[in-house]
Amino acid sequence: MTVDMEHLLNAAIEAVRRGMNIALHPPVELDVHTKANRNDLVTAVDKAIEADIASHLHAVTGLPLLGEEGHAVDSFAGLVWVLDPIDGTMNYVETHRDYAVSLALCEDGTWRGRRRCRRTHLSRDPRPRSVGRWGSSHAGNGCVNVS
Repeated sequence: MTVDMEHLLNAAIEAVRRGMNIALHPPVELDVHTKANRNDLVTAVDKAIEADIASHLHAVTGLPLLGEEGHAVDSFAGLVWVLDPIDGTMNYVETHRDYAVSLALCEDGTWRGRRRCRRTHLSRDPRPRSVGRWGSSHAGNGCVNVS
């Protein structure tokens, strides 16, 4: 099977933009709960972002998604999206800055590329920007920021 990486890249960019829009303009109250410990938080906004991105990516790419807030996969064989809807939930809850919507694409359990949209105190411009390429997740290249 031939994989159209440009199509997947565009789907990832759109998904992260959608997630960041939800984070910036939440359609629900925060409704904060703890998970494993008092510093491990989940909010209704996390869940809304994950639901939206999972639905979007499934419709556009047909690929499964493993999400931190509940979406599971049967296997890591082939291509699988991996999502942390609000990477830095504690920061999001406390300050609404220094958090990210983090999305990765794995192939057979290995990172293929990651997208992040980060909102920090250094950048008040909430519009996600992209460099328009996949990043390597090894050899110090980390991820591609969409901020």
